[in-house]
Amino acid sequence: MSVFLQPIQTVTVGSGFPAIINFSNIPSTYTDLLILYSAKTTATASNWDSMYLIFNTDSSQTYNSATAMFGNGSSASSNRDTNTMGGFASSNASGGTNTFGSNSIYIANYAGSNYKSIITEAAPEINSSTALPSLISGLCRQTAAITTLQIGSTSGSGLFSGSIFSLYGILRQGI
Repeated sequence: MSVFLQPIQTVTVGSGFPAIINFSNIPSTYTDLLILYSAKTTATASNWDSMYLIFNTDSSQTYNSATAMFGNGSSASSNRDTNTMGGFASSNASGGTNTFGSNSIYIANYAGSNYKSIITEAAPEINSSTALPSLISGLCRQTAAITTLQIGSTSGSGLFSGSIFSLYGILRQGI
């Protein structure tokens, strides 16, 4: 099976600390979506900040669920959220100077009429001994094709200049 990764849109944050990144007019010509981003928020409560996803501008919070696993090198933890729009990804908060969290979000079958599976890998760290890598598995119980996507901080914090979000379409052939 061949896999082709095609860039769809890239958003680079400038000045002003916007709270939300928008991807719109997502074509339905791919089988899956991949979002790669490096981000840092203005949150001060911790060294990482949870990010939410909103599909097709529906922020009702009744269609997403996520299970997350975290580790810091000496301990591990997990949590489960239902009926949420948050918890699908993470970024660094303002704890580390000039340190951005690296993340990937994979959305399977985004254009289909079934539920969408979401897998997120995150590597936030603050340039010290503290890191909080995570693996998150989620489910979007929307059956409409995803045509718009919003990403923002669950704490409501803004995004630092230089944060970059890239959306790719994945086209599987020969299945």
